[in-house]
Amino acid sequence: MTFLYYCGVGLGEANLTKQIDWCQVDLAAALIRLEEDQTKNSEARTVPLPDLLVRMLERIKPREGTVFDATNLRKDWQKACAAAGLGTLTRVEGKPDPRYTGLIIHDLRRSAIKNLMKVGVNEKVAMKISGHKTRSVFDRYHIVDTEDVVDAMRRLQNGKNTVKTPRPGRQHKMLKP
Repeated sequence: MTFLYYCGVGLGEANLTKQIDWCQVDLAAALIRLEEDQTKNSEARTVPLPDLLVRMLERIKPREGTVFDATNLRKDWQKACAAAGLGTLTRVEGKPDPRYTGLIIHDLRRSAIKNLMKVGVNEKVAMKISGHKTRSVFDRYHIVDTEDVVDAMRRLQNGKNTVKTPRPGRQHKMLKP
């Protein structure tokens, strides 16, 4: 979950069928290398790891085989969200598994993008980390909300000394459409 939340990788990239092996992890450099057969766009990429995840991975012994266990990932996510009040599990007659409504695990990808943008990471860099090839798909994940626009205005007001203002007495021509 931590990998998905911070790094914005797609769920398929953390899936069992494309599992990441320890030989792809460089804890000293805080990087994971995803091979082309592990990414949706078939392009290998290097994903930086946050210190928190590096510390978690350093505690794992032995470091062999696969790094993450995605067994029952969705079910565990749904149970955790229901327990935290972020979703509900409803028994459905005749079905072994309950129906889930609430936050979905893919929301972690949106959170990663939003968090990267909020701390001022360049959009091209954020796209490289998350593996988004096109601006149009990236924009689906980079969701701007009211808090973002209010924060932008606060930053503008607080940094008004850095904003260029016209000098007194200088005429500015209006551009015609």
